[in-house]
Amino acid sequence: MKKITILFGIILTMFLLTGGSLFAQQAKIEKSQLKGLIREFKGEPGFEGINLGSMLLSLAKLADDEDAAAFKGIKSMTIADFSGCDAHARDKFKKKFSKLASGVEVLMEVNDGGETVKMYGTCLPDGQTIENLIIYCEEDGALICLWGTINSKDIDVVSEEVR
Repeated sequence: MKKITILFGIILTMFLLTGGSLFAQQAKIEKSQLKGLIREFKGEPGFEGINLGSMLLSLAKLADDEDAAAFKGIKSMTIADFSGCDAHARDKFKKKFSKLASGVEVLMEVNDGGETVKMYGTCLPDGQTIENLIIYCEEDGALICLWGTINSKDIDVVSEEVR
């Protein structure tokens, strides 16, 4: 019993000294929730949603050798275009996405000519790798999700490809 009490005391001390970060998780947008949001809007006029699995991505990587290295850790892709929706549907999508993204840290925000592009994702402990990169441009009505890992140095290549 004494060993258990001592062990519990050590664990509690470590937890308090690290500010609880041993058990803390970075808030992130879950893949299943985002795919559910896209499924919900698929019937809306003007809404386009597509999922590209690993097989299709493998073929695309073979076709474009120059940028294939940037995409090597990407397992699948989800793309949504809600620019063709009416104002009500666009606002509804924006609100639902904002709710999913609330509390999630924005990795990068780029402002260009009045348009804002936000990038979300989980930065892994190595500081170089980003997991599940989500690129959201509210004004253009575009959402691009790269499921898997990507090196932060390759984000420029990816952003050029999605333009």
